[in-house]
Amino acid sequence: MRLVAAFHTILTCVALLSLAPSFAQAQSATEDDESYISYDSIVDDLTKRSGSSAEARTAASRRRMTTSSADPFDNIWIHAGVGMVQTTQGLALPNGQEAIMSGRGIQATLGIDILSPGVAAEGSMRSFGETEDQASRISLKEFDLKLVLKNRSLGGSTPSKLQLKAAAGLSARYMMVKTLTETYDLTTPASIVSLGGDLYFNDRMSIGLDISARNAVITDTFDKTSYDGTLRVDTHF
Repeated sequence: MRLVAAFHTILTCVALLSLAPSFAQAQSATEDDESYISYDSIVDDLTKRSGSSAEARTAASRRRMTTSSADPFDNIWIHAGVGMVQTTQGLALPNGQEAIMSGRGIQATLGIDILSPGVAAEGSMRSFGETEDQASRISLKEFDLKLVLKNRSLGGSTPSKLQLKAAAGLSARYMMVKTLTETYDLTTPASIVSLGGDLYFNDRMSIGLDISARNAVITDTFDKTSYDGTLRVDTHF
């Protein structure tokens, strides 16, 4: 009986040993399935996150493109105009004779905003008719280049109809003086200081008044100092 029991015990152990690899393989397959599912979940999660990041990057790139595609000339205005000028000055001629120039002229102006709407560069061409008295005749042509500072807000949030401005620059003055005995043909560089204001009828049209002083920047000239006032009409585009 003991032999039979021992024999049965041995058979049982052999059977268990033979089934152990199958159980191990099944358990390994189960673990592999669980690992495979977890890997898919991780991939899905990473895909969703990368998709969100890509959309965010795309939106940011789109915003940058929109910003960079803005026209840099949107806030730049060009103005052109004409004006009537009244000037006066006293001249001490080399021959000792004194002359007074008090004449009217016309002015053509072209300007463009630079850096901001409050700063403009402006060029002008002026021509004065010949003035004549008993002793002399005087003619003058002038070319100006100025830097203009403008203020149209006047402390408010919306543009005002009134614009104040100040300007400084340089001028090239070509003067001819004819006396009874002599003729003087003179070219004088001069500095310009100007104050004025414009009244806007709308965004495209304004009328203004400028008061200017011009002083020679060289000493070898009798065209020393002049003062003038300009009534001008400008278009803005």
